[in-house]
Amino acid sequence: MESLAAEIADECGCIHLLVNNAGVSLAGSVEQFDVTDFEWLMGVNFWGVFFACKSFLPLLRKAKEARICNILSGFALIGFPTKSAYVASKFAVRGFSESLQMELHGANVGVTCIYLGAVNTDLIRTQRTLDSAKQKAEAEFLVRNGIPTASAARRICRAMMSDRSRVRIGGSTFVFDALARLFPAFTPRMVGIIKNKIPFV
Repeated sequence: MESLAAEIADECGCIHLLVNNAGVSLAGSVEQFDVTDFEWLMGVNFWGVFFACKSFLPLLRKAKEARICNILSGFALIGFPTKSAYVASKFAVRGFSESLQMELHGANVGVTCIYLGAVNTDLIRTQRTLDSAKQKAEAEFLVRNGIPTASAARRICRAMMSDRSRVRIGGSTFVFDALARLFPAFTPRMVGIIKNKIPFV
């Protein structure tokens, strides 16, 4: 990442926009996976964001106006069974991003956090899992209910252009946010009760 930033610095001098969107997923209980699986996921989802921001921030500061856009998830708002590694990585990116927003307050570099609901991408079809039937059910759920990628991209672009710091996209993100804020003690019990009714949990 540092060598890429150096290459771009030599060619362009500065950059105006950094979008951290790369992500992988892991589906299964904490007990089912090895530590190496969690390390793999955190390496992409959290450390990828950290190293990108760390490496490119000097180039962003050289621009008159610049922005970092970190793509999070509705799972950065609430825990979810069988998604502990993914949820942990998104909570980590959320905390990192909010702290970075405070550090850069008043600077020429803004930070936008995007909380995405279900989007029809290949994330689930390519995730690491021990249950192919549940993986198939979740992938089919995204096809039926996920936000089209082009629609999500347009809304992300509008959010960045309007200088917004926190944007929720998709109905589930508003539900998750409300549950986490209004019913933090009740929500884990509620999800625990209904989890057996969700075909991919």
